[in-house]
Amino acid sequence: MLRLLTLGQYLIECRRPLGPAAQQSRPLALLAVIAAAGSRGVSREHLLVYFWPESTPKSAKNTLNQTIYALRRDLGAPALFLPGRVLRLNPDAVTCDQWDFEAALGRRELGEAAALYRGTYLENFALAGAPEFERWLEQERDRLAQRYFQALSTMATRSSDKGDYRQAVDWWRKLATQDALSSHAAAGLITTLTAAGDRPAALAFARQHESLVKRELGVPVDPAIATLIRRLETDNSPQSTLVTAPQVTRALEDLSGFERFTRPIAPAGEAKKQGTPTARSSLHVRKAAEAPKAMSPSLATFGDDLYKIVVENATDIIFCCDAQGIFTYGNAAGEKLLGLSRESVVGRLFLDFIREDFRHAMVELYVRQLHERIPVTYYEYPVVPPTGPAVWLGQQVHLIEHDGKPIGIFAIARDITLRKRLERNQGYLSVRDRSTKLLNAGAFRAFVEHRMSLALRSSQGFHVLFIRIENMHDISSAGGPAAAESMAQHVADALRLTFRTSDILARLQPEEFAVVAIDADEGGAAVLNQRFAENLNRVSRAPVPLVRVSHAYYDPRFPASVESLFTSHSPINT
Repeated sequence: MLRLLTLGQYLIECRRPLGPAAQQSRPLALLAVIAAAGSRGVSREHLLVYFWPESTPKSAKNTLNQTIYALRRDLGAPALFLPGRVLRLNPDAVTCDQWDFEAALGRRELGEAAALYRGTYLENFALAGAPEFERWLEQERDRLAQRYFQALSTMATRSSDKGDYRQAVDWWRKLATQDALSSHAAAGLITTLTAAGDRPAALAFARQHESLVKRELGVPVDPAIATLIRRLETDNSPQSTLVTAPQVTRALEDLSGFERFTRPIAPAGEAKKQGTPTARSSLHVRKAAEAPKAMSPSLATFGDDLYKIVVENATDIIFCCDAQGIFTYGNAAGEKLLGLSRESVVGRLFLDFIREDFRHAMVELYVRQLHERIPVTYYEYPVVPPTGPAVWLGQQVHLIEHDGKPIGIFAIARDITLRKRLERNQGYLSVRDRSTKLLNAGAFRAFVEHRMSLALRSSQGFHVLFIRIENMHDISSAGGPAAAESMAQHVADALRLTFRTSDILARLQPEEFAVVAIDADEGGAAVLNQRFAENLNRVSRAPVPLVRVSHAYYDPRFPASVESLFTSHSPINT
């Protein structure tokens, strides 16, 4: 029996020696994609796009068949794949830690799942010349990391609820190690250390996290963490209560808090009309609040401030529905998306806003989530506001339970309209610079326009940095196009090291690059420039690029056009 280890370093465990295909990148990547598909399998057409996008269909099919044959032969498993039109691994011939990890999550055996997650999915694995595979790999890494993060967060919360603060500290510390920049993990560890009576350790970690965020991101620490630090420094009372971002989900499960943040804001007298949707929703929440509490109240002192910071100011759409699919809460971002007040949304069925051809599939998905008690699901679908075009959302839905019974869902959704449009109309390669794989000028402009609309919705601005190679023409004249292109690759590598995956990187012209730095604050351009210079020195080899960096800041308080943003940038003062 073969065993694939994919969570961490990619290995194939077997008692016998394996042939060459077990050490070659492309067959291993192919095996990983098929394994990740599980019982659903993956079509041969998808595999051709992932691994041989530039080959002719006939040549690509022949190469795929040869690779499948080599895997069967070199892994010593003639029955490696199940028969059928799609490719699926045979569970009688091979097992996989990813399967076990996701199965454990499905059974809600979170400790077992956490033990199986030994590191980033296919850590340090890469495949040159396969951009679609690289894109799939990045998405799969993010998805599994999010599931692991959620499992750790749930176990940390459960331990805190039981009063087992020592165990809770261990789980929160794992979370903070998994994502050192996460304010959610940091706040959980700080509050749990405080509850355990180790205030000095809590304060030391809080200051360490604050320094790390400023050093790595060039932005101030999350306001909730800053508030914790001030309270830890000034309030020495052992009985003081600290409520932070990690308790958002807990408050939604705590019915005493659930009423406060799902009660609709209605005009005076309107909620008294028993026949209105708002009145029905209010009645539903009041009855829920009268039920036995899932846990002791924990938001009495700072709950309102916490929700205003964490939920109401979020750029993502956050909402709650009861078990019948009726909206019980929506944040400000959701109001702006739909163009409706929350008073007119709360009490309505969520399907009212879903495009008709997606409604049946969504009902099936969420009924199954409630029936099978699946903790988290992800789905992409189009929303149709009463006015305006459809908007695509990528939505993560968390199940809310009380006394072992599902009572509703808590959802976080993000606008993915632009990505969907590009995928449908252009495809991955046509929006990328072929050499550096960064976005090209046309795609970058589209992303900037999209980012502007989000900035107007969230009232949060962003930086655009422009990086120009000053000596590109000289190098091309002296060493030829290959030398100039090699220098451009160095700049692209330095950009990837400097900026986060959520930032938008592009190559506008052979000698000009641009970046949208989404999370940098208004004064962070100089910090970003310094980090880029350091990384450029780290990766550059001859010929050395001489670069000039300038920037523009898009302030949603004073909206400007894309053209003015692209032409009004100025050199950064370091």
